[in-house]
Amino acid sequence: MLALASLKGGVGKTSTAVNLALLAAHSDGPALLWDLDAQGAAGFYLSATASLRRKPARLLRGRVGVAGQVAKTPYPGLDLVPSRLALRHLERLLERRGTKRHGIGAALRGVRRSYPWVILDCPPSAGRLLEQVMTVADLLLVPVVPTPLAIRAYEELVVLAAKTGADRERIRPFFSMVEQRKRLHRDAMAELQRRDARFWNAAIPYRAEIERMGLTRKPIVAHRAGSPAAAAYRALWEELRSWLAGARTSHRRTRR
Repeated sequence: MLALASLKGGVGKTSTAVNLALLAAHSDGPALLWDLDAQGAAGFYLSATASLRRKPARLLRGRVGVAGQVAKTPYPGLDLVPSRLALRHLERLLERRGTKRHGIGAALRGVRRSYPWVILDCPPSAGRLLEQVMTVADLLLVPVVPTPLAIRAYEELVVLAAKTGADRERIRPFFSMVEQRKRLHRDAMAELQRRDARFWNAAIPYRAEIERMGLTRKPIVAHRAGSPAAAAYRALWEELRSWLAGARTSHRRTRR
């Protein structure tokens, strides 16, 4: 299970989640994307018309979960658990009943076997939802724009992970909305990669076609497959697949 998370909004998190989800569906599908943000941007980008039917409280019950909430998207092999404004109450619900029996992991229990890939698009917040996602996701991808505020948000997320006991090795940052012509971006990237070897090589550029996803309501890897932005998403996809394969091999060796 893969999750996209950041404590800061506007860093390219949802656009990355949508494009990676479609690449997962095409490569190893089927894939399921759960739009956990009450704003519903992931579903909007996919031109999905479905809305979450069940109240958030019922999603957290392991016996029900999200299995009955899965909707089709216009893309074969890619399904969606859509959002709903009521998801803004999810944090409060998790504070009250967020345990192994009533939480994000329990909500997904009924669909994990049906989908080789489950991708979570998390809202930009530092609450109980993120804490739970950190513990259940195989990989937490964190988009980092090479600017001071975005870097600070990533560093605070790492601190939060340490406090919650999450495995730091499963938290992998990557650069997003990069403008190579800006010296600030180039210098920040070089410094961060020097200090933190967890940063991946693939970086998502700041491109107009990514911004236009809000107009086209289509993922770049489908709508502009030959564009530099699509190539960047594919590079990120291949890097995360390679990392997960290595992590699983290492885990099997450790268990022997």
